[in-house]
Amino acid sequence: MKNSLTRTLIIAAAALSATACQQETSVDTGETKTVEVTVGLPQGISSYAGGQLPEGGFSNLGGAYNVDPAQYDLRYIMEAWTDETPSRLAYRQTVTVDNDFINTSVKFTARLVAMEYNFIFWADFVPQATSEDHVYNTSSTNGLQEITISSEGRQAGNEYADAYYASKPVDLTLSGQSIGKVELTRPFGKIRLIATDAVDGQLGDRPGTATVTYGTDLTLPGTFNALTGKASGSVAAGQYTFTVYQETATVQGYEPLEDAYIIGSDYIFASDASTSYAFGVQVFSSLDQNRKIGEKQLSQIPLEKNKLTTLVGNFYSNEGDVEIIISDTFDNPENI
Repeated sequence: MKNSLTRTLIIAAAALSATACQQETSVDTGETKTVEVTVGLPQGISSYAGGQLPEGGFSNLGGAYNVDPAQYDLRYIMEAWTDETPSRLAYRQTVTVDNDFINTSVKFTARLVAMEYNFIFWADFVPQATSEDHVYNTSSTNGLQEITISSEGRQAGNEYADAYYASKPVDLTLSGQSIGKVELTRPFGKIRLIATDAVDGQLGDRPGTATVTYGTDLTLPGTFNALTGKASGSVAAGQYTFTVYQETATVQGYEPLEDAYIIGSDYIFASDASTSYAFGVQVFSSLDQNRKIGEKQLSQIPLEKNKLTTLVGNFYSNEGDVEIIISDTFDNPENI
């Protein structure tokens, strides 16, 4: 655990539960009031899938279940912006949790000038023992109101690209004001690809890697405002290569799919309205990474904010249809 604390004109303190590390900045002066908020996932596994984890696989869940804590920490950021024109950043604190992302909670306690504020929350994954920006840039002048994808580009196919956000206005000029419990949701829709091909015969070729290529010159939203919940800007969709793995996959409306091949996943900033995308999928053999064993062109694939779009069917036998299922797996918010 590391501890780095910067104070300017307001005295602020943070009390943490479990293992965490922190950085904070604050500005301004005057009559002050104390604000407290607990950040984390206090419901534990019950915050997904009715409290029951699937047997054998977690691809239908998010980064908190799939990211390796030996490689990544979960970073929480809280900002307080004055509710005025122009708005000013009054407080920012960063806390990283290094293990047990689901059950570890963090408590912020900040003493701020008695004004009207918009509190903004963001949580994402960063390399272990760091608190600096990684997949997403949060340190521009506008902070969490202008979150952008890092210069390294989209991290498609990686669960550590998952993130969470929330915002809440608080008027500290009024007595009895507090933040209380805030619900986190995802700024993304998640697309998941599952191959269920039943292949007979003597050949041992099975999926080893898959390459997902979006339409020519297709761009995706590249900027997110965690105060308004709006995505904007553009970034090249490009393509990504995914290392295929097997799991007993959980899909809404299906019995558990034993030995299913997970051949791709992607988190994409989404608007409140449904958006559709087109992309191609090439599947390569586990015996020879240069041998293509399947190819599909897919169009009109819907994406909705805070929802999971699953494409399940034949991807490497090139016969049969692919079914599209949109589920509310991500519609159960974590609590902070």
